[in-house]
Amino acid sequence: MRFKLLFTLGLMGIIIISSSTIFASGVGLTGIGARATALAGCYRAVADDWSAMFWNPAGITQIEGLKFGMSLELIKPTATFTPKEWNYALAQTNMFGIPTGEYDYLTTDFSNMKTSATDNEPRTFYIPAFGITYGMENLTLGFAFYVPFGLGAKWDLLNTEKYNSTFPKIDYEDDLKIMDFHPTIAYKVSDRLSLGVGVSLVYADIIIRTPKYVPNPYLITPDIAGFTRRNLLPVGADAPEFNHLLIDSELKGTGMGYGGNLGVMFNVTENLKVGLSARYYSDISIDGKINATAYFADLDTANTLIKKFLPGIVKSKLESGELDSASYGVLLNYYSGGSSVVYADMGGDTKLPLPMEFGVGIAYSGIKNLLVSADFSMTKWSAWDIIKIDLEDGDVSNLIENWKDGMRFGVGAEYKLGIATLRGGYYYEEAAVPDETMSPTIPDINTRSAVNLGLQYNFGPIAWHLSYETILIGDKTIDNYIFNATENSYDNLAGDYAMKVYNIMTGFEYKF
Repeated sequence: MRFKLLFTLGLMGIIIISSSTIFASGVGLTGIGARATALAGCYRAVADDWSAMFWNPAGITQIEGLKFGMSLELIKPTATFTPKEWNYALAQTNMFGIPTGEYDYLTTDFSNMKTSATDNEPRTFYIPAFGITYGMENLTLGFAFYVPFGLGAKWDLLNTEKYNSTFPKIDYEDDLKIMDFHPTIAYKVSDRLSLGVGVSLVYADIIIRTPKYVPNPYLITPDIAGFTRRNLLPVGADAPEFNHLLIDSELKGTGMGYGGNLGVMFNVTENLKVGLSARYYSDISIDGKINATAYFADLDTANTLIKKFLPGIVKSKLESGELDSASYGVLLNYYSGGSSVVYADMGGDTKLPLPMEFGVGIAYSGIKNLLVSADFSMTKWSAWDIIKIDLEDGDVSNLIENWKDGMRFGVGAEYKLGIATLRGGYYYEEAAVPDETMSPTIPDINTRSAVNLGLQYNFGPIAWHLSYETILIGDKTIDNYIFNATENSYDNLAGDYAMKVYNIMTGFEYKF
């Protein structure tokens, strides 16, 4: 049976919200180039290797002849989520089963979610990047490939064996890759001033799997604003054990976009440099397929009176016009223990905005063998405001995110010891996602601080790099589930969040 009602209850909204949440600042990947990463990304005013095409394209004018470089980053995020209880209101009735107009406010576990702390499934991400440059007298050409946004998550947060044993074990899963193919040109205007520009050809590949929670308004009354109050409980029946209908949904999509970056490098003095750069991406047109299956609660676990009287109750509501045929089908099957396909390869598309970013950096090399740099940047995550989703059958849904812009600042230093160089850095970055849209798929739950260490060793024309980064993210507690009455779904998951991220990167450069 195809339940059209489930779309109006916000199925597409919950699918796309999961895909959007993983674009938070936690996956704004700035690990482009091992040297830049070891300096905590304080590289706009340094930018003298291939990774300058990401950080500040004007910097490649410092490169002479033909050079090639690459890096490989290994990222291992570890996260823990402990859900909060869910609050709801149960309508009181008198001895004859007539509603009194009063409610008992109760708490229960949210949709069979595990009550104890749960770790995400272990995953290690491998992020490659490379670039080649050719520097002439005043003009330098280059081409780079890197991944500015990415990562993902897998979770087993639901005790679905009790609800419906056929529900997939991994209930939250996402995988995101945004790849940037980046030709670059830079020109040295004078000995003190250089300008650079790069063009981004962007390819996106997204896989999102997430459960949708449809509240059970006909058996219990959730304490959420704007929800229709109904009391269909038979006299003497307990409140049902399962407070939501669970839907497994998956989105797979790809898309193309474009963008670019601009850079300025200015030598204030022989030892002091200032770098400025800005990065822009167009909206990426995502063309995807949606698959979704509704799983109904197991009949054997439902209250006996509910099982006995529910068919007659919903049939009377259908005959009286209080329920349409789609709603009747959902209610009648609620405790069947079966499943039903909602969407099978349903086409859908949306415009995926990527944030603009700009920043400024300084670098000082006036102390023998020592380089010190600092950097400040702003990312316009507020681009995630209202996102329109269109399905091929004509349905439209609007997603409201309300993200906020985020600042990042840091310091870095390196010291030369003959053929070796030691590096270190620190940066602080604000979180972009507000509490009302927080969910476990977000790799960045709070503000974060990162400590970086690095080493470079030279072998003739080859420079080998190694860096290590620890990202410390503050714990976050979300007390309340936020119900979106317009989309008829939850914009967040309340609970306690904790996370750490460890990164290792290696790379090399070769001068021909």
